[in-house]
Amino acid sequence: MDDKQLWKSSKKPSSDNKSKFVFSNAQIADTFIEINNIGLRIVLVLHLLISVSLFWNVEYWLGLLVFIVGIFIIYITSSTFVFLAEIYRHLKEINNKTKHPDKD
Repeated sequence: MDDKQLWKSSKKPSSDNKSKFVFSNAQIADTFIEINNIGLRIVLVLHLLISVSLFWNVEYWLGLLVFIVGIFIIYITSSTFVFLAEIYRHLKEINNKTKHPDKD
């Protein structure tokens, strides 16, 4: 084989040039939501342990206060992240509808 034949046989088709790791918005959002749910469970367990420790070892009112305020903050942040992930999931559909309003 000469050099030209080797070069032609080693070339990949143009369709192989696309990345195999292309993720859709829905896949990225679903992964983010799953990671957020796992992280939320870990944070809730740690928060509960800290609150119980404060309840029994320091002052009961401090443990209750930390528990109530912490649950509120965790709920707000988790809800915000999931809400943003849902927006990101449907971002492509929203963009298509704004670019092509005639098509549904």
